[in-house]
Amino acid sequence: MSGGNCPETPRQKMIGMMYLFYTALMALNVSNEVLNAFVAVNAGIQQTTENFSIKTKDLYGRIDGKAAEQPGKYAALQKEAHEFEDECNKIFNGIRRIKVQCLNKSDETIDPNNIEMDTAVIKKMDDINAAPAVMDKEAGGVMGDSLRMWMENFRDMVLNMSVFRTDKKDPKSPVDTTSSFYKRTAIALATPDKIDDGATIPWELGLVRHMPLVGTLALLSKLQSDIRNVEAEVLQQMVADLEGMDIRISSLTGLVSTSKSVVMSGSEYEAQIFIGARDTTMRPTIYITQTAPYYDSVIKPNGEIEYKQLANVTYDTLPLDEQGRGTWKNVGGVGEHGYGGLIFYKSNVGDQWIPYKSSYAVATSSTTISATACNIFYKGLQNPVSVAASGYTNINVSATGGATISKGKVAGYDGEYVVTIPANSTTKEVTINVSADGKSVGHQTFKVMNVPSPTITIGGYKSGDDVPKAAIKGSPRLDAVLEGGFFPFKDVKYTVTSFTYMMEVRGVTSSKVVSGNAIPGDILSDISKKASGSSVSFIGIKVSSPSGPRNAPGFAARLK
Repeated sequence: MSGGNCPETPRQKMIGMMYLFYTALMALNVSNEVLNAFVAVNAGIQQTTENFSIKTKDLYGRIDGKAAEQPGKYAALQKEAHEFEDECNKIFNGIRRIKVQCLNKSDETIDPNNIEMDTAVIKKMDDINAAPAVMDKEAGGVMGDSLRMWMENFRDMVLNMSVFRTDKKDPKSPVDTTSSFYKRTAIALATPDKIDDGATIPWELGLVRHMPLVGTLALLSKLQSDIRNVEAEVLQQMVADLEGMDIRISSLTGLVSTSKSVVMSGSEYEAQIFIGARDTTMRPTIYITQTAPYYDSVIKPNGEIEYKQLANVTYDTLPLDEQGRGTWKNVGGVGEHGYGGLIFYKSNVGDQWIPYKSSYAVATSSTTISATACNIFYKGLQNPVSVAASGYTNINVSATGGATISKGKVAGYDGEYVVTIPANSTTKEVTINVSADGKSVGHQTFKVMNVPSPTITIGGYKSGDDVPKAAIKGSPRLDAVLEGGFFPFKDVKYTVTSFTYMMEVRGVTSSKVVSGNAIPGDILSDISKKASGSSVSFIGIKVSSPSGPRNAPGFAARLK
């Protein structure tokens, strides 16, 4: 395969399908059947990675063979190839070590240093805390930053190799950044951040946040597959440059690219099907069917497998775009749907029939909206809300009744959204609406209330207590506090803004209105003159609260 003619790699076509496929698991009510399906996908990726390893072993052998034949001509290339091999193995094993550490966080019986263990064995597939504990620094993990650094350093090293230079024999010649081979490799090893509702999500955290353990392990397996895929492509280019040969199309596979592998009932599934590493001058014919096993195969006397259409199966032919890619769209019922077929291509070694197959699942929509502090919204407070819509990656969340809802966290509570209702709002209910792909996928209505009334205290004493004069003198103010632990929100603040003191002089009752919460000197003087057993009374107490100004219960006590 030559550097200027190579199309996009299997990894580039897989990334859209796999990433959105796994992030569909962020809803905690994903079925065990779907989780088990992801385990199977993870195992499939690992098998693909093993296939790449077998292929690269052969390519290293061919380079070593040429260097043995003509060491003066090919020794430098051989040295570069094996230095590249060391770097590939280093990052591959580093990712494997991260996978084992994630498994250890979920199951402490697993040795975190045993990188030779079978990482396909996952006891707690839906564990959403294990991977962040290893990779998310906000959860105490450090390996996310390390993984990103490894990937970026590896990408820089790869893109400066001789296969990308304008003169492959001159290490000082410039890199040809315009070639499709360079662009494809740069994309394959990219670590782009995501933008979600205006917030930047670092690439490494996109692998773990809101992701069950099985999803993170599958994405890490895909990274390992990407490394081996890039390794194979670079080595193929080295061998092509070395031998002046074209890579035979018969050694390649059919590719399927899709943005979604789980779709909601009634939604359309779309996939692109094409040949990897195709010649830009060729126009393949792509045949597709939903009738398994999709194609027939026979083993020729030389051991090669020859593929052909099944005689009793009807195939559709896909239209091609300018890049030679065929697009298939289908609306299916709830459940698993498989499809496959053959890609026909005329090459310089004869007719080629390249098989492909894939599948997708149609699921019913499941949306969960919950207030995580309590099932009531309080005016003037930040009310935490959790929203999960299975099968959707981009959702829109809105609120009615003059409330606002935004992405955010309330300290001490679960939930990724915050609902705020103005203190002066008169609304009695607020409805949270969730939409995706232009249609409603769920809603939930919550009652709206003011925060509870506070209790008035003086020096820590409540109304009805026997209060020492010294306590009033030592803490000459009225405090408004929320008693008990029944209210789910913490640190709710109240302030007394005014009160009226009732006094009796020579049998005549009078009152004094005071602004603020401090007890002035003349009232303290009046209290100090009262005999033990006398009563004191504060009425008309007004307080400020998160839900606005309000009246509070009075304070009456007997002096002792």
